[in-house]
Amino acid sequence: MSILCNVLRRPTTTGSTPKGRQAIHSASLSPFSPARESGREEKIENCLHRRARGFTIIELLVVIAIIMILIALLLPAVQQAREAARRAQCRNNLMQIGLALHNYEMSQERLPPGSVNPSGPIRSEAKGYHVGWVVQILPYLDQPNVFSHFNFSVSVYDPANVPAVSAIIPILSCPSQGGGGGRCSYAGCHHDVEAPIDVDNHGVLFLNSNIRYRDIRDGAATTIFVGEHGGDFLGWPSGTRSTLRNTGGPINGNLIPPGTVIMPPPPGANLEPLIVSVGGYASVHTGGAHFLLGDGAVRFINQAISLDVLQTLAHRSDGKLPGEF
Repeated sequence: MSILCNVLRRPTTTGSTPKGRQAIHSASLSPFSPARESGREEKIENCLHRRARGFTIIELLVVIAIIMILIALLLPAVQQAREAARRAQCRNNLMQIGLALHNYEMSQERLPPGSVNPSGPIRSEAKGYHVGWVVQILPYLDQPNVFSHFNFSVSVYDPANVPAVSAIIPILSCPSQGGGGGRCSYAGCHHDVEAPIDVDNHGVLFLNSNIRYRDIRDGAATTIFVGEHGGDFLGWPSGTRSTLRNTGGPINGNLIPPGTVIMPPPPGANLEPLIVSVGGYASVHTGGAHFLLGDGAVRFINQAISLDVLQTLAHRSDGKLPGEF
């Protein structure tokens, strides 16, 4: 009787047995159960909402504005870095020219003539012998091949010298200015004031000059040998204002701004003053120009320098103290 009562007291639900619980759990995990289907729909809806989200127009405009501001801040820095590199290259060019002049002086016991011509003053036109100082130092600029192609029995403008004259020598071109068409960015100093290139000039490179270092009584360290200028159409071999300048005016005083339209002279105008005039030094560098001194040093001289000091530096033996420059 007691055994029958115990049997009657046992739970008879399926879920109370292990097999029953397992059946309920399997039913809840069935891929076709309502709970599983509801969870899938919710996940798909969330994914669709996440994929549909994007940038608004205001957000895009803000991003573009930030990028443009960063570019505007970066461009001046890049330009300044490039200009600094060009100025360093220009300085190096003048140092190489100074080394070539020193080697020439050691070999020939004199500096090269600024221009070789039977008579003076020099007229800046394609007429005459006009062998310039640059041609004479070509072997010392590591350009012996170009030097060997010159025919010194004729003028530099003669057709026989066209192959040599047409050579482009990178060291003669300032990177900031360019030297297209065979122009030279550097000019020797022939005089301290504006005057034609002649045999009685006070510089170190002038017509048929024969200057030695002992003739530079003011000291080579305070005497200008070569400086930057804007170039001229007669080219680097010509011993005219294409490769010779003076300190008759301030630095950059005769610099022609880019884009300036130069009008031809009227018919019948007297061109003689223009032909014999020389002009001063100038560069496209901001604030001044590079100059090579007689001791081989290269200095960047501010364009605001006193004209008296600049002319003292150009005179080889005036006995004046230039002071600070």
